[in-house]
Amino acid sequence: MIHRSPSSAAAGLAVLLIALSVWGGSLGYASPPAPSTPEQASPSPARTGHPKLDSALAALVDAYQQGGAARARALAEASGLRLQDTRVRVIVEAADPAGSAEPATRAAGGSAIVSYGRLARAEVPISQLTALAEQPNVRRVRRPLRPTAVATGQGVALSGADVWQGAGYNGAGVKVAIVDLGFQGYTSLLGTELPATVNTACTQQPLENGERHGAAVAEIVHDMAPAASLYLVNINDEVDLGNAVDCLIADGVSVANHSVAWGYEAAGDGTGVVNGIVNRAVSGGIFWTNAAGNYQKSHWGGTWSDPDGNGWLNFAAADEINTIYAGGDTCVFLRWNDHWGTSSNDYDLYLFPSGLAPAYDSYGNVINATAMSTDYQNGTGDPLEWLCANVSGGYYDIRVKRANANGASTFDLLTYGNTLKYQTAAGSLPNPADNASPGMASVGAVPWSSPTSLESFSSEGPTTDGRIKPDLAGPDGVSSIAYSGSFYGTSASSPHVAGAAALVKQAFPAYTPANIRAYLESTATDLGTPGKDDLFGAGRLLVPAPITGTVAIGGHVGLQGRPAPPSSQWVITATLGIYPPGGAAPSSVYTPTTDASGNFTVTTGITYTNSAPGMYDVRVKGINTLARRLLNQPMTSTHRLLDFGTLKEGDADGDNYVNITDFSVLRSGFGLCQGNAGYDPRTDFNQDGCTTILDFSLLRTNFGQASE
Repeated sequence: MIHRSPSSAAAGLAVLLIALSVWGGSLGYASPPAPSTPEQASPSPARTGHPKLDSALAALVDAYQQGGAARARALAEASGLRLQDTRVRVIVEAADPAGSAEPATRAAGGSAIVSYGRLARAEVPISQLTALAEQPNVRRVRRPLRPTAVATGQGVALSGADVWQGAGYNGAGVKVAIVDLGFQGYTSLLGTELPATVNTACTQQPLENGERHGAAVAEIVHDMAPAASLYLVNINDEVDLGNAVDCLIADGVSVANHSVAWGYEAAGDGTGVVNGIVNRAVSGGIFWTNAAGNYQKSHWGGTWSDPDGNGWLNFAAADEINTIYAGGDTCVFLRWNDHWGTSSNDYDLYLFPSGLAPAYDSYGNVINATAMSTDYQNGTGDPLEWLCANVSGGYYDIRVKRANANGASTFDLLTYGNTLKYQTAAGSLPNPADNASPGMASVGAVPWSSPTSLESFSSEGPTTDGRIKPDLAGPDGVSSIAYSGSFYGTSASSPHVAGAAALVKQAFPAYTPANIRAYLESTATDLGTPGKDDLFGAGRLLVPAPITGTVAIGGHVGLQGRPAPPSSQWVITATLGIYPPGGAAPSSVYTPTTDASGNFTVTTGITYTNSAPGMYDVRVKGINTLARRLLNQPMTSTHRLLDFGTLKEGDADGDNYVNITDFSVLRSGFGLCQGNAGYDPRTDFNQDGCTTILDFSLLRTNFGQASE
């Protein structure tokens, strides 16, 4: 369906509004009052519920059994569960990754069932939750994941998009999706801050739900790519997200922005349900941009420490609490380094009013926490605990208890925007900012007014498997009509990259999602440590200005076994091929001759007339060397310098593989020099005029190696 502009559009100015609570500085922490009762080492508690039922739902079952609907309602309101009468919204995971959870869910009385892959979202009677979890074809019954917003603008000029727009690149013909959590007020922006029409065919939930975040994100995309077709998509949970992506793929969407964090739902190595959905989008041709997160001060990482042996984790040498200031809906996530789905180390997560010591029942169960997560990890569980609570404004203590574990774990603790007393900036990425697909970009934030410095909240890498993240940095703090002020956070940075991607896709329709990311990374303004790093990624977003002229490539190759240059032995005739990104066949081929230092220049057939600079693969090969192919090289000026590194010798037969065939060619001409009958220049690897033991040594060094 299409929504059209009303006759008049509302404009709003005045107050500074930040999309997500981002604390600008460190909180001061006063010493909490002394505990009223001493902490005690406790035995492993006698657990209730079912191992396949998450602890929040198990607590809901207990509340319902003990106090009926009224008690269950009170618990649901405090812990953020979606309850209607005596039915609760849950996600049911099928035990078979290729199976469906719908039959078991329906058999347990589930209604309003919506499925995606092995997942089913449904409203299930509280009284049937345990029976549902006991079904052998059910892996787990849990709460839906809790996504959160990671909350012409100034970023258009800063990124260079205004120059592209002036040259006719405005996103025309490109479909861009904004996948978010609410678009309140978007209709008043149609025809002004948003296109006159937007596509809502793929939205899974009502767009106007009180949350303005998505409308502010869409504003930025429209500023960057004013002629792009926008899809507005509102989702509540992972089932919505998966079904929305399927719809976007079917509609031919090329770019999607997701300024949303999903806490911890997987190991931080690019795996998990949400990352799987992002990967599906990329494989369907969608370049995916995602806010890196605003959690630099909301993350702690460390190893198990319990010097007094009382079973509670020490965040610092003598401190078992990590304090936050919180109010309203507050979520805390804890994961550790067991294998996902087979965790046998059992830890529990608690939230207490600051200064309140744990109290226990006779079984050792904590009974006075504001909120807790005590899921089973018994060899089939996930190394994850997470809790959400609706709390009154004040200080709260986060604690981690060892229930039944070896005490050798490494932890990540994350809150949604609450500043922790003990913080670890490194590794502060939520899911899916850790995604590993080359067609997805995680985006950090730099203030548009000070664009060489990282925002103090912008999440940092690396991922848990050691990859560099984020991939790029974009501007934030830009003007926003939707927010009647300024828009801060990586939520604002990510749509700048999505809008730039729409311009690139218009200029180069054949580019894949991986090509688009490579292009944007290669043209970014490097910041921080030279090269890609875990603060700025490849650097601040910059799409280079359109150019006019014919591109000349200046190249350099290193050659093995030669004396130090300059030397005549560095003069070779090479073959240079220019390819479309990822192409199998070259679009043009040249045969430059290097000088005595291994340098050459080629005037290519790449010609621009006020055109967006393109990207190419460039391949060079000597007569008897392995080829070197440089991928995704942007031709952003009329003279491009490329260093191909050292070309490896030994490929006498030209098949790009140094093997026994090359040895046979060398043996037939061994000991011969120029002028001798039978001399074969293909075996004179070091260009000294003879085939000798030196050439054999080069072949032996590279034996078994191949290129491309």
